[in-house]
Amino acid sequence: MTPSEIMCDLARDDIFPKAAMAAAGERRDEMTPIFVELIGRVGRQPVSSMRDADLVALIPVFCLLGEWQVTHAYRPLLHLLRRPTRTVDHTLGDAVTEVSFRVIAGTFDGDLQPLLDAILDLRADDFARSSLMSALVLIAELHPDQRPSIEDFRRTFRKRHVKASADVLLEWTEAISDIGLEDSPIARPPSIGARARGFTGTAPRSAGCCARRRAACRSA
Repeated sequence: MTPSEIMCDLARDDIFPKAAMAAAGERRDEMTPIFVELIGRVGRQPVSSMRDADLVALIPVFCLLGEWQVTHAYRPLLHLLRRPTRTVDHTLGDAVTEVSFRVIAGTFDGDLQPLLDAILDLRADDFARSSLMSALVLIAELHPDQRPSIEDFRRTFRKRHVKASADVLLEWTEAISDIGLEDSPIARPPSIGARARGFTGTAPRSAGCCARRRAACRSA
């Protein structure tokens, strides 16, 4: 497949893009800049300007960039995840909670600050911020040199972020347990909201499209 043919197949909502994803892997050097450009373009656009073809292709592209560990995609991906809830629901849907933490950990470029800023951003979607908290746990495992900075952020999180939602606080307490910070005080959130994206009241654009997207991510 040519790069154009790969993108056309990734943008089709009537097929599972297994062949296109495999072909993209064989032409990784050519496809990477195309994929990063797509992430950047969708990350800048208002929902009203987004093309359906870009949105269908977005999830396989999102997952492949994480699998390929494309570090220069780290910041555009964080920008995409840092957008308001309505936009994140429209672009990434269930992928926010199901795979984004692995994608961000896979593309990590060595600089924690953009990730920490996104976690602390009150304008960003709470589910996205919770997933980014989970990404810190993976980064601590994959990059032991980052562990001291991550541990410090975990310990001081409540002081930095006194207005954290119940969902973000829940992820914080679980991350403390996962990373092994036994000396950090844990305050249980007063109430735990529904963690599945389906309970936010936002209907998926298309049941078939969402199922295809989730399957594409699992195969990446």
